[in-house]
Amino acid sequence: MGDAGVALIVLAAILFAVWWVARSRTRVAKRAVEQQSEGEVLPDMTRPSPKIVDFHVRGNEALVTFAVPLPEGEVDPVLKDLLVQEALEVVREKRHHLPISDVHRVVALAGVGEEPRTVGVVTLEEPGLLPPPVPATSLISLSHIGYDPLEEKFEEDMVHPPGLLSELPRDELRPLGEELRIPTAVEVGLRTMGVDPERMTAGEMVTTVLMLFDYRVSPGGDGTFVAEKGGTKTYIRDIPHRPGDYPVLETEDIQRFVVEAQTSGAHRAILVTDKYGQFEVYERENRDPKARFITRERLQKFLDSMALG
Repeated sequence: MGDAGVALIVLAAILFAVWWVARSRTRVAKRAVEQQSEGEVLPDMTRPSPKIVDFHVRGNEALVTFAVPLPEGEVDPVLKDLLVQEALEVVREKRHHLPISDVHRVVALAGVGEEPRTVGVVTLEEPGLLPPPVPATSLISLSHIGYDPLEEKFEEDMVHPPGLLSELPRDELRPLGEELRIPTAVEVGLRTMGVDPERMTAGEMVTTVLMLFDYRVSPGGDGTFVAEKGGTKTYIRDIPHRPGDYPVLETEDIQRFVVEAQTSGAHRAILVTDKYGQFEVYERENRDPKARFITRERLQKFLDSMALG
């Protein structure tokens, strides 16, 4: 066989290899499309989800424990269903590298700082056969059932100053959970994200609610955060109330926040605090439409602005 024949054989081999790789990639892409149509999709790692603290298989049971603070007494049915669905998704993910062919029951447990309690149990129709996944948007996200409270806060005209206090509140402020009317969907979302509504701070509540509305919230250190959604960045300053603190927002905290808002590079900025506001808050908002204050007396309005359906 001459050099020309050898060259033709080599060329044919190369063309066959290229064809085979292209065919294999086409089959993989086709299978991915088929899996999507069958509901076999990869988990959405960007959506808010409860923290998993333990997973193990015991006999024919798969036990999934979440760091979710539970109320005393009965667990809300919505929270129960949500954690059961999340437990199923954990097992669905684990099945790729753990044997679950004998699993007949999936048990969801939860608790923070206490012995985990069983929240719900689902029995599989056949051992190892999981039900179809539930769309992520139907689990924790609030964006499909309410208005974005941050958008509402910045779109409205701040025409009313914070309520003037008839008397100075006591230094030890009551827990926010005792003062606020928290919608059930928000309470479930807070607990799912590891925040106890009975012990939460204003900063924890606001940043967690933003995550429930699909914001990506990143801590910046020293009580600051950046919340981003749809290309819009919001700078957040959290001013907590500690035992012995003055219960009204201090002027120096207001002034520092105003400077931060102007130099943060964010599209807008909010100060969140457990403390009460003062009239200077209203004056600052009139001067700078980029900055807003969510003080203690405004927290209920923040929750109400969501108009959850």
